[in-house]
Amino acid sequence: MNLFRQKREPMKLVILFGVLLSLIAIISGCGDRNQPGNNHSDATNQQESESGQQSAKPFQMSIMLSPAGEAPKNDSEVKSALEQLTDTKLAITFVPRPAYADKFNVTLASGDMPKALLALDPKNANVVNSIQSGVFWEIGPYLKDYPNLSKLDPQALENSKFNGKIYGLIRSRGLGLHGISFRKDWLDNVGLDEPKTIDELYEVLKAFTLNDPDQNGKHDTYGLVESKDLISFEDVSIFFGAPKGWGIQDGKMVPAFATKEYMDTLLFFKKLYDEKLMNTNFALLNSQQKKEEIKKGKAGLFVGPLNLMTAEFVSGTVQKEAVYDAVNAVDGPFGMRAISTPGFYGMYLFPKSSNKTEEDLRQALQFFDKISGQEGMDLLHYGIRDDYYKVVDDRVVMNPEKSKIAQIESQFNHLAISPKSVATPLAMSPLEEKVKRLEDANQSIAVADKAYNLLSKTFTEKGAELTQIVNDASIKFIMGQIDNKDWDNMIAEWKEMGGNQVIQEYTEQLEANR
Repeated sequence: MNLFRQKREPMKLVILFGVLLSLIAIISGCGDRNQPGNNHSDATNQQESESGQQSAKPFQMSIMLSPAGEAPKNDSEVKSALEQLTDTKLAITFVPRPAYADKFNVTLASGDMPKALLALDPKNANVVNSIQSGVFWEIGPYLKDYPNLSKLDPQALENSKFNGKIYGLIRSRGLGLHGISFRKDWLDNVGLDEPKTIDELYEVLKAFTLNDPDQNGKHDTYGLVESKDLISFEDVSIFFGAPKGWGIQDGKMVPAFATKEYMDTLLFFKKLYDEKLMNTNFALLNSQQKKEEIKKGKAGLFVGPLNLMTAEFVSGTVQKEAVYDAVNAVDGPFGMRAISTPGFYGMYLFPKSSNKTEEDLRQALQFFDKISGQEGMDLLHYGIRDDYYKVVDDRVVMNPEKSKIAQIESQFNHLAISPKSVATPLAMSPLEEKVKRLEDANQSIAVADKAYNLLSKTFTEKGAELTQIVNDASIKFIMGQIDNKDWDNMIAEWKEMGGNQVIQEYTEQLEANR
């Protein structure tokens, strides 16, 4: 018997019964709509009156977000289930990722905004200016009133602040998601143990390049794969002791690239480049192409997000005999350190133009609170229980017959506010279970960017340009196109282009927040 087909008929009856109850409630409410005391505005949507009595009409909840893939249809089963769970009528605008930044800015400028607007880049100049101009509600004081929203990670919320206040409902992510992933079969073939120090990491990369780790008799492999975004470089700089983005020295904000530890990392990578222990075309590769180097069996080690080591990734490897493993960090001059994320990816903002009253805001927050418990998180991530998935031994097992529609419907997970750990866990491979333990272990050694919750007017305006100056110079140093003197000249240029103002503004706000 197919586990995913049993209970389908009872499920239909339950849904039909729910629909009939909803119709009865709506019809009953229509008769009272013109009675005294029931003349609520469309903004409050009559979800609940202050006395706690249930309204006759679901709350109209409009949202704009960006899916990572194909958007669900308007008649989506998951959307209907979300509406039933939250007593809302949802109007969700899914904007394709490549067009989202432009659409976001146009929507912001128009003033015609949904009740919740996803800001993928909260430090975007338009977002910052709008917050400072009072366009969005400050939501921090309200979070304690909601059972699920009140449990959001305190450090992530701290990292999300603007001028010491919380304006965005964060989409939670773990703080310590990065580590070192590698070919375990190659490590065994070259007779080495997993690296525990930076020196041992170097020896592994050298062996993966020179000692024929795939045992095919050819010199066709290398150690570390990197790309033009320098993700691996930044992770390794944390091992060396550099700050993540920005640090604090003598009470003053200091950019990571101006530290000795960052230079130590540059010299380390230059050595890898010169000895061809990493890919010499790294400046041309994007993050997806970087992954392909691992899957094709060319590179043996990757430093970055640990969730690369999924069953899907492993099954897609060209060399079917490949065995993978991972560690969270290696010991460096300042001990065990791992890079920290902000603890969130994007945040929902609540415009005052579409949430005109405090009650409107509370209802919008209530929607997100209701979908942030286990039932809602399961719905967002996996879809309809006993149809898209089953729960076996307290683990989610996806229905392969519904894999395509489940992938589309899972785009609703971009509404998720709670960390995925709130949802019922998926059935995982032993490696995926280990990755989860490594991510948890990183929590205590994660190094955060000290500028996460600081604002600089200059960086808001010139941040992209200033960042590009550093990235370009870092790549050129690794490739031997510039030397230490040129690097010092780059720092001087960065300061003249606005870097000095950024340091001053960050430092002033750091002092103001103390």
